[in-house]
Amino acid sequence: MLPAGSRLLKGQPWPIDRFVFDTEEEAREAAEKLEKFNAPDWKPRRWAWVDPEKDINAQIKAVENHFKSKRQVISEGGGDIEDVFKDIKKDEELAEDVGLEKPSESVD
Repeated sequence: MLPAGSRLLKGQPWPIDRFVFDTEEEAREAAEKLEKFNAPDWKPRRWAWVDPEKDINAQIKAVENHFKSKRQVISEGGGDIEDVFKDIKKDEELAEDVGLEKPSESVD
């Protein structure tokens, strides 16, 4: 008699079956999509300060004065810069589609 875990694995296809590609180009494209997961960056949980407005203004000043990069600020908040930029682009496209004006570039 097989242990419970072995019976479970016996009835499931191996994960490698999902990564078989017809062409080398398809394999290359899939590898490029997964590339950002090959360099993990552990980010511990972070709590906001008592005054988030001051914290945000400090981050803006740090980026403007080149003490931090946008990537670093986004990463410290637990985000991924590529995901954030893609979301911003989608938001701007949606706003344009429905006829909304873009917000001003500066934060006052």
